[in-house]
Amino acid sequence: MKAIRALLICITFILASCSSATSTPKPIGEYEVAEPFRDYYNTKGGALLLGTAITPELIEDGVRVQYFQNVRLEYHPRLPEGKQVIPSSIGVNFSSNSTPCTQPQVVAPNAYYFGCHSVRQEFLWFFNQQGGLQFFGYPISEMYISGTQLIQHFERASIVWNKSKPVEYQFGLANLGSQWCSLNKKCVTDRVANITTALPTFTLTLPAASPKELALKTLPEYPVLDVRTQQQTLKAWITDNAGKPISGVVVSFLVQYVVNSERYLTHPSDKYGYASVSLAVRSYKPGDFVLYKATASQNGITVSDNGSFVVWGSP
Repeated sequence: MKAIRALLICITFILASCSSATSTPKPIGEYEVAEPFRDYYNTKGGALLLGTAITPELIEDGVRVQYFQNVRLEYHPRLPEGKQVIPSSIGVNFSSNSTPCTQPQVVAPNAYYFGCHSVRQEFLWFFNQQGGLQFFGYPISEMYISGTQLIQHFERASIVWNKSKPVEYQFGLANLGSQWCSLNKKCVTDRVANITTALPTFTLTLPAASPKELALKTLPEYPVLDVRTQQQTLKAWITDNAGKPISGVVVSFLVQYVVNSERYLTHPSDKYGYASVSLAVRSYKPGDFVLYKATASQNGITVSDNGSFVVWGSP
């Protein structure tokens, strides 16, 4: 009798162990997706689009972030429900990604023109399907060919279309998250390289930089602006193609609010090539994206840059 009872206990223990093993979810890559980012990550297609998590949750400049192969996500708890997670604008940190603006008259038919660059019909459905400007930000280049791939860079991500793959695997994102993570020494390069995903992501091949005699880079002081306690300042740096600062250049910012747009002019750039302008944000709802386009001209050369920021708090 004791032997039978012992046997039943053993069988029960084995069955319980099997059940536990099959129901416990496995980690994604080497890191779990942190709780603040989980819903957004799953809604956006998880590893198929964003790639696997390549760091744990981190605090950078007072903001909770987590790096994925293709993006860097930020968590802002004071934003409205459903808008608290946003992709970081890491695409603009790769200076070779940005190319001079395309003139409206040479934009391809059926492309959508964003005032500096266009999104052509080949990419437009994928761009819109994944959230458009809210997810990708402005385009910072035109579509170009690299081997068997078509690539286009945006503020927050880069789209890659590989026509040699099966249809369901043709569209994906370049590994901007991995690259930026490694450059900032937030993760180990060989650890990132060894992570496998359900859908292989793409390693970015940068285009040759176009020669420029004038270059412009901009940045909002507050990517997420609390209008109750903060005043937004739009910053600009003007250099030549060798990165040498250019002084005496005025930058024009065209800021697009929900119902109207306003233009702001900076003071002339200083000896460091720096210029800025402060603005009072108007006509918004908490969680709105405010978009802007900056332009600068010198000696007949005009360059542009785009950006955005999120507004929250009661006016």
